[in-house]
Order: sequence, then C-alpha cells, then structure tokens
Amino acid sequence: MALISYTLSTLLKRTLGRHRYLCAFNRCASNDTESEEELQRARAQRKTEFENEEEKWDALVDMTLLSADDVKIYEAHKLAVQRGHFTYDDPFQRDRIVKTRLRHFLRGTCCGNACRHCIYDHLNVADSEKSQRIYNSAFWVPRETRPDLVKKLMAAESVARFSDDKEFYELFRTENNNSDNEESDPLVFRH
Repeated sequence: MALISYTLSTLLKRTLGRHRYLCAFNRCASNDTESEEELQRARAQRKTEFENEEEKWDALVDMTLLSADDVKIYEAHKLAVQRGHFTYDDPFQRDRIVKTRLRHFLRGTCCGNACRHCIYDHLNVADSEKSQRIYNSAFWVPRETRPDLVKKLMAAESVARFSDDKEFYELFRTENNNSDNEESDPLVFRH
C-alpha cells in the first residue's frame, strides 16, 4: 500500500509540479473554493442544456415508426439517460454496451463509429457505413433490420430525419396528418 501511495504521489509531483501538487492536497490556494464553485456552475449549466435538448429529441420521436424491438431499446435508453448513465446494456445483445445521447452530448462531436444514439447526424462516419444506417425518429438502426422503414423513406423525394425546430416539426406533422392521403408518412416532406 505504501509503495502504491509513494508511486502515486511521485507521479502527481512530476506531472503537476511541486507547488500545484501541494495545493491539490493541502488546499493551500484560496482560489480552490472559487474554482470548485465555477466548476459546479458549469456542470449545472451543461446538465440543464442537455435536459433541454433531451426534451426536444424526445418530442420528435414518432412511436408509430418504432418496431417492438425498437421500443424496448428506446425504453432502455430513456431509463439510462434519466439515471445519468453514459452507457446501457443492449436489451437483445447482453454483451454489447451502447453509449447514450448524454455521452455523445458531453463528447461534443461525432466519434465516427456510427453509434446508435449519435446526435450529430453521423457527421464523421464514412459514407459506406452511413448508407447502411437509417434513422427511425428515435435512434439509428441498420437498414437490413427495418426494410419497412427503408421502403417508406426511399419513396420520398426528401426526408426529415431531425429538426432542431420543434414548432416546425409540429406544423409539418399537423399538415401531413390533415392531408387527404391516408398513407401519410410523418418523415416525408410533402411539397
């Protein structure tokens, strides 16, 4: 135990410098409480930002486009986000751990791994991988698992996968629901 603590303190001294090391452990600087308060404020602000964004994303989910398996995934993800978790276990593949939107939000950019809950529209994902995914209004799914959804989206001239403007999306849904066409698809723009 003594060897571990000696190694840790030596490592900290080397990386932080002697003065910063002493300040970190002895609280010698008066700015520590101020910086902790700033850190707490910044965390609270980020949490509020995420909660606001999560409400927007959740409002855009169209449950009619989700399959029974998609609903289970949606519920598992929602529970994980409510608990503040960065990941959750895939309900169908127990050995697979999936990142939540919270983790992606805190990262700040697309990682390029074609994640299920990517909030950045797979910006850094290779085009070949992008073409294998489709957005079901809640998260990204492989095209081969949802041929019904692919058929709906391929029939349209343009597709609305995500909108930051909730009012626009609600107006769009209202217009489509009032149309004469009984096969109105909430993801298809009608011109």
